[in-house]
Amino acid sequence: MYYPDTESEILKELYKVAEKRKKEPVSRIEDVVLKLLFLRKKKIENVVFLLLDNANKVIKKIIIKGTVDQAVVYPREIVKECLLNDASAIIMAHNHPGGKKTFSINDITITNRIRECLKLFEISLLDHVLICNSGHNSLRNTVRWLN
Repeated sequence: MYYPDTESEILKELYKVAEKRKKEPVSRIEDVVLKLLFLRKKKIENVVFLLLDNANKVIKKIIIKGTVDQAVVYPREIVKECLLNDASAIIMAHNHPGGKKTFSINDITITNRIRECLKLFEISLLDHVLICNSGHNSLRNTVRWLN
């Protein structure tokens, strides 16, 4: 059995697994992280929305590119894309190029704004995942996730 021992070998193996699991439903935070590993090394902030069908399979990926420390997200545009693609739910994710694994107040504010907008159309925001070089974090698993 092959055991990768360098970071680049481990990443290559993870990318292989991610490629194989691309079409599988998203059911755990690990599934999201595998689909969005590319965010780890980005030098600018990127926000990604995974639009999901009613079986939690990804039907579309939206990527919003920002600057070194922020990305502008318009909730109206996210709702529009969800409606145009018949999404039942979405998962939001973004990176922190500086490596900080904690959500900022702005991250939490925009998450709640988007979730409230989506609720009007019975579309669920399942999670907001933060991915960076030092790991990942799920807003749903924090006390700041409002039901």
